Amino acid sequence: MNIFKYYVRKTLGLPVHYYFKAAEVPASSHLPVLMTIGKIFPIKSVLEFGSGSFSTLMFLNRAIFPQLEKVISFETDPEWKQRVIDGAGGDKRLEILLVDDDVAKAASKCNFSLFDLVFIDNGPSADARAATIREVAKRCHDSNLIVIHDFENLPYQQAARELPQRFFFDSHCPYTGFLWRNGRIDRVTRSKLKRMKKQIGRHAGQIEPNEVETWTGIIEQAARAL
Repeated sequence: MNIFKYYVRKTLGLPVHYYFKAAEVPASSHLPVLMTIGKIFPIKSVLEFGSGSFSTLMFLNRAIFPQLEKVISFETDPEWKQRVIDGAGGDKRLEILLVDDDVAKAASKCNFSLFDLVFIDNGPSADARAATIREVAKRCHDSNLIVIHDFENLPYQQAARELPQRFFFDSHCPYTGFLWRNGRIDRVTRSKLKRMKKQIGRHAGQIEPNEVETWTGIIEQAARAL
């Protein structure tokens, strides 16, 4: 969203989907993006801020991330932590760490060089997530791929300003931001991302992002054509 639209929306108290049609299940809007990343990049390790059925369990899905070896997730809600653990069915690759509301403080102690992908979708507030994004952007490793949910929000974009290389997946709202440091992704790979984004956009109007089986087929077919 551009700056003008952001301040108009804030001044008038309008929801984000005033400008962008929201997915029926907004928390799932990043699913096609995660599938795309799983097809293009060899992801073995994930650091996650904010666990969830549409992120944590997707990382553990061997059809989407076949090379994944571990997911470490920071979560502030003990009930939500248990729900995700139950959904993972005892998968030994998953470790969820319960932290207080200062998720950015947890991020400040992480060794980002140990991870291929960093996913940010934490609570308990927008300010808390912006602080987490700011900390990750400042401290992340050159090798990291950063994925941020709800990236149509200008404060999140501003918090990530230390990561100048970014790619917006905007076919489903909330948007998903895909960011990295200079040199991490070459021109060929960037071209692949653009082509995959185009394919997602072609189907987004008819298929909700949480329709996993349908998107799996679409993404696989598109990836074979790269």
